[in-house]
Amino acid sequence: MTENESGTGDVDASVLVEPQAAGLLESVYERVQAEELSDRGLALQRQVPVSIHYSDLTFDEDFPADIMVNERVILEL
Repeated sequence: MTENESGTGDVDASVLVEPQAAGLLESVYERVQAEELSDRGLALQRQVPVSIHYSDLTFDEDFPADIMVNERVILEL
């Protein structure tokens, strides 16, 4: 699946979830969003540590991506 196909599924799920999940805690919103993406057959991981590289630097801290879809698209909620 391409990044564009993953992105389309991400946006479709977000449009469905947003009106119903407005006002929820981010952790709950993340769980609901993950369920919608999974229902669309997208492979996902939650709270994925992503290494940070800037110029010639690599930071010890990882960035926790809220949701990673198909190991290509990061959703930050």
